[in-house]
Amino acid sequence: MNTEAFMTHTNVKQLKEIGFTLSVLYVEDDLEIQQQLKSFFLRFFGRVDTANNGIEALDLYKNNSYDLIITDLTMPQMGGMQLTSAIRILNASQPVIVVSAYSESEKLIELINIGVDGFILKPVEINRVVETLLKSAQAIYDREMVHYFNTLLERTNSELRASNIELESTLNQLGRLREECKGELITDIFVPIIPMCGPSLEEFYTLNDTLELNRTNEDLEQIEDDFNLLLVSSDRKTTENLILSFNQLLRAYAHEIHLIPQCHELGYALMQMSRRIDGIKTENIDTIEYLIPLITALFDYLEQWRRGIFVYHNVDNVHFMDDYLIKKITEIEMSIEN
Repeated sequence: MNTEAFMTHTNVKQLKEIGFTLSVLYVEDDLEIQQQLKSFFLRFFGRVDTANNGIEALDLYKNNSYDLIITDLTMPQMGGMQLTSAIRILNASQPVIVVSAYSESEKLIELINIGVDGFILKPVEINRVVETLLKSAQAIYDREMVHYFNTLLERTNSELRASNIELESTLNQLGRLREECKGELITDIFVPIIPMCGPSLEEFYTLNDTLELNRTNEDLEQIEDDFNLLLVSSDRKTTENLILSFNQLLRAYAHEIHLIPQCHELGYALMQMSRRIDGIKTENIDTIEYLIPLITALFDYLEQWRRGIFVYHNVDNVHFMDDYLIKKITEIEMSIEN
C-alpha cells in the first residue's frame, strides 16, 4: 500500500470513529449529486438531512440541530454564500463546509471572510473530501470533549468544595477528640470506639517494616498517577470503559492498603465498593457518569491520607481519616443502589 493510499485508509477509519455520532445538513440542488453524496456521507455520519436550496436548508436549520453544514455554493433562490451568512447570524460558531467549482474560486476569499470552515471542490476527489470532512469532524469532536470535561471539572470542583467543608468540620471534631484523649488511659475496649486514639504513627512504623511501607507508598503513588493520567487522557474512551479502568485502579489501591494489618478496615471498604461498581449494568449511563466525579474526589482524599501517613508524617495515627473516607465510600455505594 503506497503512502497516499495508507493515509486515505487511515483518514477513513478516523472519520468513521469520530463521525458516527454527528448530524449533517447537506444542501445541493442537483438531485443526482445530492443522492450520491448523501449515500457517501452516511458511511461516516450518524444522520444526514438534505435540502434542495438555501431557503429549505435555513428552514430545517431553524427547527433542528446540526453538527455540520455542507452546502453547494451556486443554487436557485438562495445560494451557499447567502445561506452561510444567515446561519452565522443564528449561530456564529456553526461549522460550515462549502462545495464549489474551480471556476468559482474568486468567491473563496469572501467565503473565508464569512468564516467557512472548509471547501470541497468540484469535480469531487474522494481523498480530498475525506480529508476535509475529517478536519471539520475532529474540530467538532475536540470542542465537544472540551465542553464535556469542563462540565465534569465543574461538577468535581463542586463536589470537592462541599466535601472540603465537610472534611474541615470532621478534622476539627477529630482535633477535639485528640484533646479529650490526652492524659486518658486508653484501653483495648476504648480504641475501636474512638479510632483517633488508636496506634500512633510512631507505633505504626514500629509495628511494620519501614522498607515495606516505603514500597507500599511508592505503589499507592503510582496508582494515583495512573488514575490522574487516565483522567486527563480519556478523551477517546467511552464512559463505560472509563469507569471500568477507574475501578481496576480502585481495586489495586484497596489490595495495597489491605496488606497493612492496621488498615484492613479501609482496604475492605474499598474492595466492597469496587465489587458494587462491577455490578453496574453498562446501559445505566446516568449512574456511571454520576460516579466519575465521586471516584475522582475519593482518589484526592486517598492521596491526602497517603501523604499524611507515608510522606509528611504529620498525623497522630493511621486512622486520622478513616471515618471520613468510609463515609465517602458509603455515599458512592448508595449512589449505585439508587
